[in-house]
Formats: sequence, structure tokens, C-alpha cells
Amino acid sequence: MKFNPGPYARRIRKDNAMVMEKIRERRKRAILEANPAVRRVFFFDSLAERMPRNLDFDIDLAMDGGDIHEAMDLCEDSPFKVDIVELGSLPELIRRRVLEKGRELSRE
Repeated sequence: MKFNPGPYARRIRKDNAMVMEKIRERRKRAILEANPAVRRVFFFDSLAERMPRNLDFDIDLAMDGGDIHEAMDLCEDSPFKVDIVELGSLPELIRRRVLEKGRELSRE
């Protein structure tokens, strides 16, 4: 009988995807919960639009309210490169793009 690794590989990929989703959920909640003054956090740019340009993509977040330095500290431990900016400090054109095309992360 020939060994077929396909079912095992599919199961491992599925398990890995579930773990990564849990990690993403915990990270976004951490930023929102770290400071009650954080009103909103938006996930934006190429990854949010599901079009990363290369394998070295970063995660772009725009934060509305709260302490940006505290949020940056939380992101330092991420296994991924995270860029976080203050929504209010962005130029108007970029801020509109974040609000229109970005995805708002929820507290739930």
C-alpha cells in the first residue's frame, strides 16, 4: 500500500490556519483593549486588499485615538513586521483611502 501524505498535509495546513487566525484576533484585540482611548483601528494597504506585492509584506494599521507608543510596544513582539500610524496624522488623501478601503477591526 502506497502512503499518501495529502490528507495529513491538508490537516496540518488547516490547523496552522486556525492557529494563525487566533493569533491575529488576539493581537488586534490587544491594541483595542490596551487603552480605552483607542476608538478604532483599521487594517489597510496591500494585505488588507489581499494583494501583497511580495513575501516580505508588512501589516499596516491605522489607530484612531489612544497612545500610539503603547500600541507600537505591543506590536514589537509580533512575528510579522507591523507598521502602525495615527489615523489623524495621515495626509487627507491617505486617510480617506484608509477609511474607504481599510477594514475596521472590532473589539469583539
